[in-house]
Amino acid sequence: MRFGMRKNKLLSFTIGELLIVMIITSIISISLYYSYLAVYRQFILFDQKQTMLNDLSGFHDQLSYDFNLSEKAIINGGILMLFFEEKEISYSINSNSIVRTQSSLKEEIKLDIHSRGYKFKGEAVNGSGLIDRLELKFDYLNHEYRWIILKEYDAHTLVDYHKSL
Repeated sequence: MRFGMRKNKLLSFTIGELLIVMIITSIISISLYYSYLAVYRQFILFDQKQTMLNDLSGFHDQLSYDFNLSEKAIINGGILMLFFEEKEISYSINSNSIVRTQSSLKEEIKLDIHSRGYKFKGEAVNGSGLIDRLELKFDYLNHEYRWIILKEYDAHTLVDYHKSL
């Protein structure tokens, strides 16, 4: 051996060992990515469903609020008309949606309505008339819902309504 030259044996991995490590790392990375993707998709679906349920709840709250605070609630040919001192709000209740109209503003929610009922003092109102009870049965997001909304009238409103007939 020459002076100053030593033969060092370096420890290293073979190409085969490196390939096996890369394959295992790739499998783990791909598995983690698809797990993340599945969780992300579920989150998006949950968020969309929650938003739709919030819309339904908000629409129910608005209908209840309007119905209870109105001076008179009259049904006329499938259109619920709510009268206030300075405004009028109407709800068009169809078999596939409810549309709320106030002045030029319209809000709509898509529902699969099975049945609707209008009553005054416990008796069904067919066609048109004053109502104090609204019943809706519908499907929304593959669940069946039933809304019952009640209204109380004061004697003055009832007397005025019967005089107008």
